[in-house]
Amino acid sequence: MSSRARGPEGVVAPPPRSRGAGRPHLTKSQQAILRLIAGETALNGGLCASKRELAAAVEKSVRTVDIAISVLRGEGLIVAEPRFESSGAQCASFYRLSYPTDVVDVGPAEDPARHLASEKDERRFEET
Repeated sequence: MSSRARGPEGVVAPPPRSRGAGRPHLTKSQQAILRLIAGETALNGGLCASKRELAAAVEKSVRTVDIAISVLRGEGLIVAEPRFESSGAQCASFYRLSYPTDVVDVGPAEDPARHLASEKDERRFEET
């Protein structure tokens, strides 16, 4: 029997990938989401967005974003804080880095605000 973990359908999960020194290998999608959250953490202390909004921002599926968030949380790179409306319904979560932005190397910086800016935010950015 294989020493690798088996999923619910008996499918063998691939071994975790790493890039030396115990650092996880992140897919391009995971890196894009981490960059987005890192940028917003540096600018605003974090990012309040639904997985659908994150998916649109990085041009990936909601399923890909869901998996990426799970991986990034599992690696301890981000914190996702669920938020709730007064009725008790869950709304967009608040995402932030677990570490200061100068500690996490997320690659070349982009302006994450341009992806998630609402019309109100766009006017605010134009004014500055």
